[in-house]
Amino acid sequence: MSLNPWASRFARRWTDDEIDAVIYVAACPPDICRLSADAGAEILRDAFQRIFVSSGQTRKVLRQLIDIALAHARSHFVSAEVYEHGLYQPKAWGEACAPAVCFTGLAGDGKSALLVALEKLLGTPTSTNIPGLKGIPLVAGWFLTLRDGAGLNQLLRPYTMPVDAQNPSEDDLASRSTKDIKIPELFNLARRRSWRDGVCLLGIDEFQFVTLGTAANAKATSLLLQFQGVGPRLIYVANFSLVHRLKRRGHEDRARLLQCPIILQPEVRSSPDWKRLLEEFKKVAPEVFTFDVDATEELIHQYTFGIKRSVVALLVAAFRETHNRGSRHSVGANEISRAYKSAEFTIHREEVEILWRQSMSGRVERQDLWCPFSDQENAENISIAQQAIEDYQRRVDDDYMRSSLTPAENAGLQSIEPKRPRGKPSGQLVRMPRQKITKESLLEGSKRIADLDR
Repeated sequence: MSLNPWASRFARRWTDDEIDAVIYVAACPPDICRLSADAGAEILRDAFQRIFVSSGQTRKVLRQLIDIALAHARSHFVSAEVYEHGLYQPKAWGEACAPAVCFTGLAGDGKSALLVALEKLLGTPTSTNIPGLKGIPLVAGWFLTLRDGAGLNQLLRPYTMPVDAQNPSEDDLASRSTKDIKIPELFNLARRRSWRDGVCLLGIDEFQFVTLGTAANAKATSLLLQFQGVGPRLIYVANFSLVHRLKRRGHEDRARLLQCPIILQPEVRSSPDWKRLLEEFKKVAPEVFTFDVDATEELIHQYTFGIKRSVVALLVAAFRETHNRGSRHSVGANEISRAYKSAEFTIHREEVEILWRQSMSGRVERQDLWCPFSDQENAENISIAQQAIEDYQRRVDDDYMRSSLTPAENAGLQSIEPKRPRGKPSGQLVRMPRQKITKESLLEGSKRIADLDR
């Protein structure tokens, strides 16, 4: 089957080197020579956070998301005729909605940066021509973030306006102020515009910020379902806390929002990807961070659980501690150990220790640090369910065997099986008369107990 322009843009088979060339963000060493400890530490933090080093896991996730976009394009943009017909339909995407992709992981493990990398990999918008229509926009995805607490109008307006002036109804909407447009109108406009531009992915970052409030659970679910109904395949970034809340919703909401999880795991100790990340961090200030990666990578992993945000906090704390002690160029293993015990690293240290205890015991201490899709969470129930399934299958097999026996074989089987009692065993029920409780009876009972203890 030949691919049309809507699908062919996602069909490229990226090599590892090609992906890295697009999404890699190298260290940019800042000048911190004449700065105080606090100023230098904050500048280093910013420099660390800008770094993005790909890994086998990030490439796998990126390829998975691009394949999802490819499948979405092939399912909806079947031909130029189907596309042109949808331009004049209020519900071009159809009634059925594919399950949303729940992209989750521990806070600080790089989910937001990976979504930015996906946007880079998809490239800038292009255009195509079909018979009778020229300059048709091709936009791979819309990427929104709720980090700033922006309203829906502010989030969707850059993607839905200005609209094509050839359509008077949409042009009328474009000329009105943001506050005049009602939410249902805005989503209807987003549906039509996303079809017109061939948008196949709708990425929403920092969705956990919706959960700040008393009705956060219902609000988050409502917003996700609304975004899912726009048309492009929904990918939403959520922390563990939000996913645990969504798991308490009804079956319909769970099936739509939690059926397709993608979990970003922390970096693995002693792996090439982990060491490459630490080497890149050292490049931010090589005259300061003099530790040997091969000698200290296990120690740093133990102190951070492989979480990138914790690594940044640990190195910043080590720099501040070292600078305050008067030695500006000697952050080694000892300084990293002191930073781990410092007050500045307290919050990260507490969470890292909980993560290690949970990984060893298999018991939840904090839900925001426990993967909602973990196999350990329901291991006991899964084991019980599997045992019940096996027992049922065994009984079914026995019934099949019995039904295939000849009368003589069946009689022989019954002769060697233990006799089963027919009906319920008879027995006599003896009722004990209930005696009236008095003060004298209680005293008598107390006296008898005291005599037994002697």
